[in-house]
Amino acid sequence: MKKLQADYDKLSQEEKDAGSYEVVPNPGSKEARQTPCSCPVMHNSYGRGYFGSGVYIINRECPIHKDVIFNS
Repeated sequence: MKKLQADYDKLSQEEKDAGSYEVVPNPGSKEARQTPCSCPVMHNSYGRGYFGSGVYIINRECPIHKDVIFNS
């Protein structure tokens, strides 16, 4: 299961150990821009989310983020 770095960081150690997560960089972040991510950079405040809110704008055809499970 794919999980954003920001959501993964919020998990407790027990949750991290119990799950099998593939952690992906936040949309718009420097790390995401080094991958084939096609999500907006400026709209995602360079990885902090829309206007820094932690809510992300995802391109539904993005090969990195199209299968991410958000906030679960």
